[in-house]
Amino acid sequence: MKTHFYSTIKLCLLLLVVQGFACDKENGNSNSDNQLALKASGKKIVDQDNNEVLLRGVNLGQWLLMEGFMSGSNGNMTQLDMKVKLHNSGVTEEEVEIMFEKWRSNFITKSDIEFIASRGFNCIRLPLHYELFLTSEQRALRTKVAYSSTNDKSSAYELYKENLNTWVNQKTLAVDENLDGYKIIDSLLAWCNEKNIYIILDMHAVPGTAGYNSPITDQVFSGKDFFADVRNQKALIAIWENIAKRYKNENLIAMYDLINEPHGLNDQEMGILFRVKNEIVNSFRSMGNNNLIIIQGTEFGNQYKLNNGTNSLFPSDFDNKENLVYSVHRYRLPNSQTEKNPWGQQNHVAYLADAIQFQNTHNVPLFVGETGLDNDYERLKGNFDALKSLGIGWTLWSLKYHTDDGSKRSPIDISGNNPWDDINQWKDGTLFNNIRIENCIINTEPKYWQAVSTLN
Repeated sequence: MKTHFYSTIKLCLLLLVVQGFACDKENGNSNSDNQLALKASGKKIVDQDNNEVLLRGVNLGQWLLMEGFMSGSNGNMTQLDMKVKLHNSGVTEEEVEIMFEKWRSNFITKSDIEFIASRGFNCIRLPLHYELFLTSEQRALRTKVAYSSTNDKSSAYELYKENLNTWVNQKTLAVDENLDGYKIIDSLLAWCNEKNIYIILDMHAVPGTAGYNSPITDQVFSGKDFFADVRNQKALIAIWENIAKRYKNENLIAMYDLINEPHGLNDQEMGILFRVKNEIVNSFRSMGNNNLIIIQGTEFGNQYKLNNGTNSLFPSDFDNKENLVYSVHRYRLPNSQTEKNPWGQQNHVAYLADAIQFQNTHNVPLFVGETGLDNDYERLKGNFDALKSLGIGWTLWSLKYHTDDGSKRSPIDISGNNPWDDINQWKDGTLFNNIRIENCIINTEPKYWQAVSTLN
């Protein structure tokens, strides 16, 4: 009788804990609170105790959005191209999606996060594909565009966008708690919480694409359609609103990177970019999500007003100016802090001298969301030494590659055949073993690790 009484008490307590956790998740709270929330203070990123935090980490590129150039060859191929190639080889649409689910399950695991922590990094940037916030049925309509014949693509794409608009109006977009995007972020939060690693959520592929470079945008029909069709814009806003609502009290999420690398924009498109980002920022703040938000301009995230343009994305332009961080993406550039960009582009911050001027003018933190890919280890080390001296954080692009050239420009090289060319390894499953960190090749070049070390 006594045993039964205590067992009942234990069961009731367990139920209360489970219910409490469910309520916390519903309200945007979580148990991942080892880290203090970050905020902007002038040019610095600080924690709630006003201690400066220098974020230094890696991107998890290629995990949730495959890019051809990261797989050795076929640099112009998109993720959708890979799906079409598999489908044309006799794989059903359902089997293609199962294969990509296996890719996602194996490319990054808890072991990868443990490796990142062991190297002294304190943050990761997670490049997301917006389709991960669609249901499988919604996603199938997008993929249908790629599977359609050339003559049918236009009508299939129009139908998909009309459905996007319907889902926005019916408030059914990005609301299902079991969406792949949420499950991936939740797993990552649990792994990173154990290692005190911050996360940056980066929307790497947006509806309609934010540029003309199809491999990095997973273009479904035409480039820059994000700016041409308000339905794409509304869909992205709705997706971000629901992500922000779900994680609004999650301290481990250091920053939200709203749209990755817009490029090739004219002045009118710059105005649209500002309007959309201003609306997303306002939405975040109205629901109580005060996390840092990364602003990227055009020219792959580096330019915030075109020469002679009228539209800008400066901090003073935004309704909510607090906790904004400005993006820099820089690859294989000089490390001089006095040399300005040679293209004559104003408000372009890829060169350090221009970045310093921008930061002094606008009094905001800068963050280098992408850098690296350099086997000139002296220049690579100079890059990170300069950023450290300026108090600018960074995330290396990227953790894993299938290089095929032995260039040792990244932390980890994927073993096995090129996944774009070797269809059989998708079908027999060897690919999904090759991409796991325990079967990959860790960069053995000491000069590389000396260059990217966060422990100096």
